[in-house]
Amino acid sequence: MTKARDIADFKFENITDTGTEGTRVALGTTAQRGSTQGQLRFNTTTGLAEYYNGSVFKSIDSPPTVSSLDTTLVDSNAGGNQTIVITGSGFNTGATVTFIGSSANFNASTVTVDSDTQITAVAPKSSFLNAQEPYGVKVVNLSGLSATLANQISVDTSVAWSTSAGSLGSVLDNATGTHFTVSATDADSDTITYSVQSGSLPAGMSLNSSTGAISGDPTDVTSATTSNFTLRASTTHANADRAFSITVNPAPINIDYLVIAGGGSGGGSHRAGGGGAGGYRNSYNSETSGRNSSSETALSVTSGTTLTITVGAGGSMPSGGAQGVAGNASSIAGSGITTITSNGGGGGGTYESDAPSGTFGSGAGAGQDTNENQVGSDGTAGQGFDGGDTQQGNNLQQGGCGGGASENGAGGGTTSNASGGNGLSSSITGSAVTRAGGGGGGAYGQGGKGFGGSGGGAQGGWKDSSHGSGVVSPLSSSYYFPQSGTANTGGGGGGMSGSQSSGTSYGSGGSGVVILRVPTAQYSGTTSGSPTVSTVGSDKVLIFNGDGSYTA
Repeated sequence: MTKARDIADFKFENITDTGTEGTRVALGTTAQRGSTQGQLRFNTTTGLAEYYNGSVFKSIDSPPTVSSLDTTLVDSNAGGNQTIVITGSGFNTGATVTFIGSSANFNASTVTVDSDTQITAVAPKSSFLNAQEPYGVKVVNLSGLSATLANQISVDTSVAWSTSAGSLGSVLDNATGTHFTVSATDADSDTITYSVQSGSLPAGMSLNSSTGAISGDPTDVTSATTSNFTLRASTTHANADRAFSITVNPAPINIDYLVIAGGGSGGGSHRAGGGGAGGYRNSYNSETSGRNSSSETALSVTSGTTLTITVGAGGSMPSGGAQGVAGNASSIAGSGITTITSNGGGGGGTYESDAPSGTFGSGAGAGQDTNENQVGSDGTAGQGFDGGDTQQGNNLQQGGCGGGASENGAGGGTTSNASGGNGLSSSITGSAVTRAGGGGGGAYGQGGKGFGGSGGGAQGGWKDSSHGSGVVSPLSSSYYFPQSGTANTGGGGGGMSGSQSSGTSYGSGGSGVVILRVPTAQYSGTTSGSPTVSTVGSDKVLIFNGDGSYTA
């Protein structure tokens, strides 16, 4: 028996290895595998021990474990790939990664085994479907052993803002309620909540986290104030930020007014017409304005606006029997407003004359003529009424009466007493005061007496003391001078009676007045011209009997 034969015939049974280092088995690459059933070897390609069962080689390995992922939310509409780092143990080179949906799975497009405890897997974001969430992850080693970590990855799409970035607009500091509403959408119809991420809303305003409504009463400001802030729209899994701004402007100051011009004088010779009342314009508390028109709209001004006040003087009685003189206009002017102007009252017609023509607050009465009818002048819409006409007749020696703020002046040329048109009452100062009455016509011979209209209208001149006491005309002791319109009412002056005037103050129109009513909370206290200032309820009342100004 040869030595080789002896070794070949030598058989081992129930071998026992008593060493401590281990028994070395055959090793080689995958390409060097044998084909005998029962072969045991170490595969240097896979790094695993393996055995051949007669059909395939089986790797000998322990299963991996998966403990966590670094990504738990994927935006499937964002485009590109999603990189996911998997942490665990027992990961082998050549391992595969599968994402497990509720009813469908897909493999990672690339898998890198970084170490025994980490794998980096990459997959298209679009492969993650919302209908399949939440996804689990499965790692399979080359041995076929695997580990799965379920319900790890949610799928969502980014929240999309519908409201454009930038300025949401402006709001007045006295505004209340909802001013703006921001909105965003979510493709998955998830509930969206809104919050302020940075900056702040204007003081006094708040954000409704459910509806995106921005509401409230902004804190008062003295100039335009812009607040910049970033809002966040959030779902359970996603959020989006956007920058906005809101500008708060100071609320305009509403100022009511009563503007009355100077009244016209009466005519300067016998049988003369009475002067018309100064124009009457009123915005206060829905009170009636001139010519029984609707109340005007209060002024709306910003802080710092200066209102220039002009108070018209009454027309002065002319000398030498001339036509009456119109009163002067009163007005409020200022930046950003339409000037409020009340026209002066018309001057009365003199003997045998129509009243002078022109544009007047209230028209004046005509002078009386023995042979012809004469015509009074017209008032202006929204300011005052017309003056009275006269009838011809030698025994009807009475001038027409001036128009007032609330009615026409009575016609002359009668033996009955007549009156100038009544004025209007206003409570802008806190108590009712009537202003802008028309002047009475002058009475001569058998003519009836001409009384002034309520609201400062003056009585016309008259004959003898049976009509009342007064100042006797120096040109004729039988006649009395007319009265003048009441100062700061815009009342019309009375017409001359039986002689010519000599330029006296009798029969002059009353001066006008401008009254402002300002909320006390917004009153600046800055005035010129020394108006009378008082407090009425929650307002300040400024009475200008002469020119001046008020700065809001």
